[in-house]
Amino acid sequence: MATEIRGDSVIGRAEGWLSAWVGEELVMMGADTGTCISLSPTGGRTWELLERPQQLDSLVNELAREYDATEDEVRTDVLHSLSDCKEKVVSPFMSRPQPELNAEGKKPMASF
Repeated sequence: MATEIRGDSVIGRAEGWLSAWVGEELVMMGADTGTCISLSPTGGRTWELLERPQQLDSLVNELAREYDATEDEVRTDVLHSLSDCKEKVVSPFMSRPQPELNAEGKKPMASF
């Protein structure tokens, strides 16, 4: 059963992810899996803000302020990004299962 993320849900970083800015993308690697993903500048900023776990509402408020966007727009984007990571079996923001190898024997890549 999927867990619903509400405004008062506390979200944060999953353990075991290394990250570095490369140009305007935040490139991340799962230390125990070798899975690599890249985040857009907004996704990277979200990762930075989640250094300390916080409620979704707090995260949305801060991102809306920084990007001069409405809270509804930001909430939709953040929830979509979290869902997208989870669907790709890669979630630096939530607990995640071990990724399976693709047809070429490589670990999957994801970006948001």
